[in-house]
Amino acid sequence: MNYERHTALLSFLPKRGEILKPKINNMKLDQFEIEELAAHICGLDYDNVEYSDIEESLYEKFNIDFDSFQNLMYALVPMIDVGTSPLTGTRYKGFSKVEKNHGCWLLRVEVPSAVAVKKKVKPSAK
Repeated sequence: MNYERHTALLSFLPKRGEILKPKINNMKLDQFEIEELAAHICGLDYDNVEYSDIEESLYEKFNIDFDSFQNLMYALVPMIDVGTSPLTGTRYKGFSKVEKNHGCWLLRVEVPSAVAVKKKVKPSAK
């Protein structure tokens, strides 16, 4: 698939400034949430471990120290997107980039329909 067609098909992705709540330059991630994420992906119970356990586990599993993991989160979080293909109606989540007002997936996976956001139904008036 050529680049123009690829970008046109994925142009449904949101423009960065419109959807992302924090501005990328001013983004501040919570230190404790980063620690909790690190513990989770290492299979640790965040409520029952020390910081040193998380850092050791990160290094053992991924060969990365906590500071590098935190830097990686700051690089990846701004690229997280969710979008629905206008051609197929398929919902995706993943990492994208936006250039010249066109979005392009870098890595995506389909969101299973059971996880997809359901429309809220207003209760009927009686």
